[in-house]
Amino acid sequence: GKSLLGGAIPKEIYPFGSKMVYDSEKNRALFHSVEVGSKTSELLLYEFDDSFKLVRPKKSIPIPGVALLHDFAATAKYAIFVQPAVKVDGFIFMLDRDPSSVMKLERGVSATMHLVRRDNDSEARSIPVPVDALSDANMQFINAYESSSTIVLDVIRSDESDMRKGALRWPWGSTLDEYRSAASKKSLWRYTVDVDAGTIEKERLLDKHVLFATISPATGCRPHKRIYATVGATGSEASPPQGLLSYD
Repeated sequence: GKSLLGGAIPKEIYPFGSKMVYDSEKNRALFHSVEVGSKTSELLLYEFDDSFKLVRPKKSIPIPGVALLHDFAATAKYAIFVQPAVKVDGFIFMLDRDPSSVMKLERGVSATMHLVRRDNDSEARSIPVPVDALSDANMQFINAYESSSTIVLDVIRSDESDMRKGALRWPWGSTLDEYRSAASKKSLWRYTVDVDAGTIEKERLLDKHVLFATISPATGCRPHKRIYATVGATGSEASPPQGLLSYD
């Protein structure tokens, strides 16, 4: 039922992200919310123990610009967010307050990865994400973990280059071509972050159309052996999910 999480959320009208990250080592649950502004946004990070009590007061982090942070991951030390570059009509934003109606993704402009320390009140470490042929917006974060000063982050990325129109309505299209015209191609990627050097490398792990990826909860925020996902039947091309995949 409806809950304000023991008073952690002051009012039910406050924005609150739907993603929960489970820390399997500390047995904690992390959530986030974003109050979007045209010049500065406020990111709030919540961390609950196994009794669903806040481990510490929610952490407030200022993020420059319009922060479109729909998903995130975490390691033992950090919560990880990727902010795509967007253009915003500030005047309309002041009147409307609906980011989706006044913003546009900037193609070919670097996104920013924010590393938020979980254990103290220091500011976020922000690292530019190298630009390639795919957008860093709308990624699905699968899991992240640390190895010395390196962070490994596995994600699903979207390729919208073949899309020709917006979302379909039920029954989602009568032909495969109609489905592909409104569905982006997706593939499995790994981001390797050198925290000391402030650099990020990208590697495509699997060029198949995979969706809804997850790991065993027992490895959340720790190294995982397998990724589980649904997969289409046409290789790398977009198609409705028709099978299950286990990636080692």
